[in-house]
Amino acid sequence: MITNEFKKILLMVSLTVSLLLILFIFNQVIQLSQSVGHINETAGHVFMAIMFSLILAGILAPVYLYYRLPAPLVPPDPDDVGAYRAYLQKTGIRLTRNPLLSLEKAPVTEVEIRAALAPLDNIAIEKVKSSAKRAFYTTAISQNGSLDALFMFLLQIRMIWEVAHVYSQRPTLRDMGYLYTNVLVTAFV
Repeated sequence: MITNEFKKILLMVSLTVSLLLILFIFNQVIQLSQSVGHINETAGHVFMAIMFSLILAGILAPVYLYYRLPAPLVPPDPDDVGAYRAYLQKTGIRLTRNPLLSLEKAPVTEVEIRAALAPLDNIAIEKVKSSAKRAFYTTAISQNGSLDALFMFLLQIRMIWEVAHVYSQRPTLRDMGYLYTNVLVTAFV
């Protein structure tokens, strides 16, 4: 079990490493744009603007894609009948909006919702199997352990993202952090 003190230390280390990485990237972009600026001053400024725009787009694109998915529905206590009924209704409406399903009316009972989720479960299983095949082929072709770890990490990130899209809802940030941390640790072990 991770203690609060360990979490604080881990947070400080990750913030420090992130800050150093940001400083390194900015330093490299500025140096490269200065080198281009020695050839043509305007080209140096344009190059710097393009590079910082690309970096900003690279940071904002995942955030946009994450928040584009609807927030997860958290099931209430089944003993609270009113809240549970409202949860089932919201889940049914969300299922009718799922592009992978073609439901004529929103499911309202738990049995109907489970029946509507069954095709999504099958699609998610197929996504996982497809990712496993890609992993098998990639590691069979590549004979470099470090490169294999990178491929596995990227394949698993893609798989998590695809499964989240199957169910058409975003996981919580805590869930995503947990999943991606497990993926990272597993890939590099």
